[in-house]
Order: sequence, then C-alpha cells, then structure tokens
Amino acid sequence: MKLADIHYRCAEFHLLGRYDSAALQIGLRTKDNFITALSYYQLGVYFMSIDQHAIALQLFNKSLDTKFGTDNSTYTGMVYNDIGVLHGKLGRLDNQIQWLLKALSIQEQWQEETAVAQICNNLAVAYNDAGDRLAALPYGKRAVDLRRQLNDVAGVATSANNLSLIYLRLDSLDNAFHYQRVGLQYAEQSGLESRMAECYINMALLLNRQKKNPDALVY
Repeated sequence: MKLADIHYRCAEFHLLGRYDSAALQIGLRTKDNFITALSYYQLGVYFMSIDQHAIALQLFNKSLDTKFGTDNSTYTGMVYNDIGVLHGKLGRLDNQIQWLLKALSIQEQWQEETAVAQICNNLAVAYNDAGDRLAALPYGKRAVDLRRQLNDVAGVATSANNLSLIYLRLDSLDNAFHYQRVGLQYAEQSGLESRMAECYINMALLLNRQKKNPDALVY
C-alpha cells in the first residue's frame, strides 16, 4: 500500500496498478475497508490515466461504496474530484461541475488548501469549457491566490495560464496579459518545460490577438 501511495503522489500511474492490485487483495482478505477503498480509488486513477474510463468509474464507485461514500473524509473529496475530472474527459460538463462542487465542499470543511486549490482550478476550467466564464473567474482567481500562498510554483503557472485564457474569452485583454505574464514568470521559475511551453503558446495567441505578430513569433 505504501509503495502504491508513493507512486500515486509521484504521478507514476504506470506503476500504480501493480501495487494497488496487491494492496486490494490484502484489504479484501483482511477485511480492512480503508485499504480496500483506497486501493479501489487509486486503481481508478490508474485506469483513468490510460483512458479506460468505464472501468475507472466503476472503481471510484466501489471506493465510495466500501467506505469513502459515508465518512466524508478528505479521501471522499479526492474521489469526488476525480469523478468530476473523469466526467470532464467524457464531455459531461454538468456532471463534472456537480462532482467538483461536492469535492470542494468537503475539502473546505477539512481546510485542505492544496486540494481546495486544485479543485478551484478544475472548476475554473470546467466552467470555462461550459461557456460560463463569469462563473469561472472567482474559482480561477482563488486557485492562483491559494497556490501563491502555498508556494506551489508550477501550480501558479498552470492556474494563471488558465485564468488568462478565461479573460481572453471575455475579451478582457489587459487582465489576460496580466495573468499570462504571471503564469510565464512562475513557469520559468518552475523549470518545467511543459508549463513553459503552454505559457509561451498562450502569450503568442494573446499577441496575435492584438495583431503584434512579430512579437508573437518570439514566443
């Protein structure tokens, strides 16, 4: 179980399935509901990572049925968040938002600020995808502010980048540029090439929107 948890926290999902399958067998054999529920959940994360969405949803529901659906713990919030993410992958935006709001309520009760920031970021993206940019804004801002407070450099880069895109859809270019510059600054601090690439692309789009094509080409 410990090895599975390490791989989960490191997002090494290709190794997660092996150890969680073993942990699940131990949980079932010893009738340990916590280990069983956590194994179902982490196996769901694994199957979602390889786009086996139907299996992932079944496993998430099993984790809720086994324990997390009744204890309203931080683990419940984690499962709700990932069920929301899964619905988003399937284009079920209304379901996605409903599950994310349930996850947010639980993690707020437990004052789990890292989880709250992640869920707020997910809600900002979900509302933006659903076309409700005004609803997306407060969640996007909260995600940026929380991740700054937590000194989550890569997280700020992602959330600021997402918030910039929301403002771009609202034709609020000054705000879009402000948050894109914030995102770019934090992305470069993080040293993560994927984060920097996302911010460079979006900065180029913003400059292109203002018909500053020579500047856009720099990015």
